[in-house]
Amino acid sequence: MPKSNLRQLVKEENQLNAALANVKDFVDNFDAVRDSDMVELRLVKLDEIFDRFCIIRVNIDVLLDETSEEFESAADDDGVDSAKNALVCGDSVQTYKNFENSYFRLKAALLAKRPRTKVEIPERQAACQPSRLKYPELKLPSFCGKLQDWITFRDNFKSLIHDNGDLSPIDKFNYLRASLRDEALLQINQVQVSAATYNIAWNILEAKYENHKLIAHEHLKALFSVPVMKSESFDALNTVLMTFKVNLQQLEKLGENTENWSTILAFMLTQKLDTATLRQWETHHSSNNIP
Repeated sequence: MPKSNLRQLVKEENQLNAALANVKDFVDNFDAVRDSDMVELRLVKLDEIFDRFCIIRVNIDVLLDETSEEFESAADDDGVDSAKNALVCGDSVQTYKNFENSYFRLKAALLAKRPRTKVEIPERQAACQPSRLKYPELKLPSFCGKLQDWITFRDNFKSLIHDNGDLSPIDKFNYLRASLRDEALLQINQVQVSAATYNIAWNILEAKYENHKLIAHEHLKALFSVPVMKSESFDALNTVLMTFKVNLQQLEKLGENTENWSTILAFMLTQKLDTATLRQWETHHSSNNIP
């Protein structure tokens, strides 16, 4: 291919970089009142820029592979010498990576600036700034202040809401309030709902409930408080087993190695069985070894 074609490709790539910079200026200087209507148009334009860049970059790479000597002689031509270092050898890969990374960052920023649908919110949130987003099509985790429920709530809420980069802090705050009940909600009731105070509210909850010693005590208490089965029953036996299973899982999340508790757990569990079920257990486990 003649060097004029290389010059044309380089100039077009420069134009695409300029267009990308223009989108970045739009994001950096975004004004919700003035610019909201243009977000969708910018998203379409951004995709067009990236698609065209991919085509241009491939053509440049092919041309450089086929005409490396010709490129060297064209290095002093207008439009080529300024881009030479970005085009040769391994620099081409880095050029593509830089452009792609910029594209993804800008697209994420534009998506976050899309106008969002206002929805009705619970009456108890009426005094707060309403969320601009519809709640996810799933049930939010709920927490009323029981220590033994904190770990499960924390992990679920962080996965769905807290670590969700597509949600703004004000939306996260409203989701948090919608998830809390009773004592847990009272902990943050005095915190004004705003983007700047979401982390304050979350830190208050963590300071109150992220107490591994007390949480472990609650789970151990639940194990020791399992009621004794009054009669042989599948439902009663299942309740005993599930209570043991759930609380042991939570203790393991706290770092307790419950695998070494077999002797005491087997003893505790047999103390909760009714006479008929205990007899069947002893018949089943007739060995002298610890179960």
